[in-house]
Parts: sequence; structure tokens; C-alpha cells
Amino acid sequence: MKKVILLSISLIFLFTASMWAQKFPATLKKHNGSEMSGVVTLPKNTEKTITFTSAGGAIKIPSTDIALMTLFNDEGGVWAELEYVPVFSQRSSSIGKFDKIETNLWLIVILRGSATLYSTHYSAYISGYQLPEFFHYCRREGEKGAVMIATSSPSPTSFGHTKLFKKYASTYFADDPMTIDVIKNGNFKNKDLLGQIVPVIEDYNSRHESVNKGQK
Repeated sequence: MKKVILLSISLIFLFTASMWAQKFPATLKKHNGSEMSGVVTLPKNTEKTITFTSAGGAIKIPSTDIALMTLFNDEGGVWAELEYVPVFSQRSSSIGKFDKIETNLWLIVILRGSATLYSTHYSAYISGYQLPEFFHYCRREGEKGAVMIATSSPSPTSFGHTKLFKKYASTYFADDPMTIDVIKNGNFKNKDLLGQIVPVIEDYNSRHESVNKGQK
């Protein structure tokens, strides 16, 4: 069974908005298969290098070398997992043309499966006020990069996220009529939108992982 990591919107905000540059016990798994354990300085989502400290001292490692960053809490339990993921542009989400990677971002893993769900934090400025906003991405097995399928915010003055989710997610899952049906007929709310997206991706994964298992 693939590991599932669920983070509440409040934890994501705390994690991404106020903890950049803080240090955490971590394990890094590189693309070459090697692993390193030590302390990592939490990178911003656009950081191209990370600072990693072990018994040998502090070193800089290109973000592109890292397949998975696992952060641990004080009790030694897994707190979060991050991946440095190629992402398509927001325009790609709108028009459904996924042919050009725009950038790479450090994203928090929310849910793993045939489709992996990620999140990251940005700050939106509305009428002079800084409000937290989250971007949620999805990447299916075999795809070159992740696609933004939703935005959300805990702010009660932030609207339109459910409409955007239905538009972007319907475009992204255009090849899966059952998921389209769930998205179009779902009674989604702006409040805790991420918590409502998770079951959609879980449903997709349960169906596609059963198919893939039967084909083996």
C-alpha cells in the first residue's frame, strides 16, 4: 500500500509561510538511489539548491539531485515529504495543453498514488492586504510534470476557488469520465477545499490502481 500523507491547510500554512530557513532532521533520497541523513534548511518553493548538514559539515546540494526530502518531528516520526517537481504553467491548466514545463518547485506531498497530489503556499495581495493562498498540483504516473488543478485560501474574503477547481481539474482529467462526473457534480465549498479534493484523487487512484494491478 502506498503511503498517504495528509496535511491540514493550517499546517501547510505554518509549514510554508513561517518556517522557511529553519532547520529540520531529514533524510534525502537522491535520484541516483543514494540516501543521506542529517539536518536540512527548509527551502523556499523556488530554491534551486538546499543546505544539508551532516557529521561532515554543511554542503549545498542542487535541488534537481533530490528525488525525495523527508522531514522528521522531534519524536522521530515523519512530519512531511517534499519533492522538487517540474510544473506546467497556469495557462496549461486553463487550456489543457501540457507540452512545456515552466519551472521546478518544491512541493509538499499530500497524497500518493497513480495520481499524486501536492500543495505549496504563495501570498496574494488583495486591496493592500497580504492573504495566504495555496496552489494544489497533480501529477499522474508517466507525466512530465505536475499540473495546477486548484487554488485555495483559509481567508473568508477569498472566493472563486471552487469554480477554478472545477475548470482546471475537469480540463486535467478530461480523459477520465468518472472523475469528470465527480468534479462537475460535487458540492464543493471554498472552506477547506483541499480536504474536499483529496477524496476525488483517492477515488481516481483506487480505480486506476485496481486496473493497473489487474494488468500485471
